[in-house]
Amino acid sequence: MAEIRVKETGTIKLFESDNTSSVTIASPASLSANKTITLPDADVDLTEVNTMPLANLDIDGGTDIGAAIVDADLFIVDDGAGGTNRKTAASRIKTYAGPSYDIGTFTRDISTADGTQAVTGVGFQPTHIIFKGNINAVAGGFSVGFDDGTTRRTSAADGSNASTFIDGHTTYDISILCRDVAGVSGASYEGKASSFDADGFTITWNKINSPTGSLVVYYMAFK
Repeated sequence: MAEIRVKETGTIKLFESDNTSSVTIASPASLSANKTITLPDADVDLTEVNTMPLANLDIDGGTDIGAAIVDADLFIVDDGAGGTNRKTAASRIKTYAGPSYDIGTFTRDISTADGTQAVTGVGFQPTHIIFKGNINAVAGGFSVGFDDGTTRRTSAADGSNASTFIDGHTTYDISILCRDVAGVSGASYEGKASSFDADGFTITWNKINSPTGSLVVYYMAFK
């Protein structure tokens, strides 16, 4: 088998067909050991972009950054999945991903009949929510619960017994509960997250007998 050898700082020149211009291939001045360049078994045009297969990138063999990722660090993205590769700063990833949680509040007149209430302005579609409900200075007006749209748990003050907390998950599929409001037995108001929406969530309310009061609900919604 014939060989082409590049000795010391020797070169190989590839000439154009008109023999006027050339490409020079030169070896380094020093090599620590023999090196092998393996060519692909398909045509590769080095003048064209997007010809290096993704599988050929040796990410595992790269040097670890050795530090935390900061806003100025760069990533490579396929812009619009159209094959055009662009760089982007890590700061843009934070903007794209958005916040991971939102804290807010809403109110409900618990004399209102059964129905739904849309809560918007969260900024994303939640997956889990923690609720704290309170009717100021009214017995039975306090509860804490959580909701993922399927599993719900709540603990609430019993308005008929100020020293008792009701473990609502044992008997109720709810995450917000006003129990025996103002000490009136059976006067209760229940709520749960019935849907997680693009910019918030929807609460479905259930009124039992004739409770009254203004319920303030604080929430922490997680993305």
